[in-house]
Amino acid sequence: MPRPIIEQIDLPHPRLPDELVGLRVLHLTDLHVKASAPWPRSLARLAFELERQAQDGNRPDLTLFTGDAMHHTGDEDAAFTALNRLIDAAGATYGAFGVVGNHDGVRFRERLGEARRVRWLHDETLGLNLRGGGVRLVGSGNPENLLGAGVAPNPERFTIGIVHYPTEVYPASRLGIDVLLAGHTHGGQIRLGPSRAPHTACDLTPEVASGVLRLGDTLCCVSRGLGEAALPLRIRCPRQAPLYTLRRGPMLGDSGDASRLTQVIAW
Repeated sequence: MPRPIIEQIDLPHPRLPDELVGLRVLHLTDLHVKASAPWPRSLARLAFELERQAQDGNRPDLTLFTGDAMHHTGDEDAAFTALNRLIDAAGATYGAFGVVGNHDGVRFRERLGEARRVRWLHDETLGLNLRGGGVRLVGSGNPENLLGAGVAPNPERFTIGIVHYPTEVYPASRLGIDVLLAGHTHGGQIRLGPSRAPHTACDLTPEVASGVLRLGDTLCCVSRGLGEAALPLRIRCPRQAPLYTLRRGPMLGDSGDASRLTQVIAW
């Protein structure tokens, strides 16, 4: 029996308003679709899992995409087709929102409207009414500029951010973003052990290159992603589409050093 690609994760935060308790957020990232393999078996399996959940009445409330739909120039058509198929299969109640990643080139960005059900965020903040509760959604794609997204700390509104690079957790924490979703690292893609990844494609050390991270009062969810870059294989680092269920509860981890980035849920 193959391991499910969708991973159910409870995500507690003390600031979550009553109306948003139980909100389900699907996190898609790093498809790295290639024209030579436009619909790989892994994405077909994910689409099947999403369709089965929808048939069971378990659609996500939101689908959030954090970049790298394509791999290289020439992959644009295949990337849009694959992304659309996944968004349709998920059928999120309140729609899909996304940002671009570093592999999503100029031609892809010129054609964003072809992802017909994705509302792309370009260094901006949206106010959403979800299940009768208000939430701010902040998005900043590659190159990221959260400081230019018009967001400021607001204790009255729960704030979710979507970015490609997980290093954006540092400005996100200063800006009062409660939950940040990111990708890019692929969780290392090739691991020698649970937290031993020779390469994570960013400045974060391997032990914080995936999972739920905490910096101050901000939780940053870094997915292992769905595709591969550089080498077409994964070792001890399976593909992942996290499905977060938001809960109200105490912050995970130790609050002793608010300036230190720590992993509070490993994956």
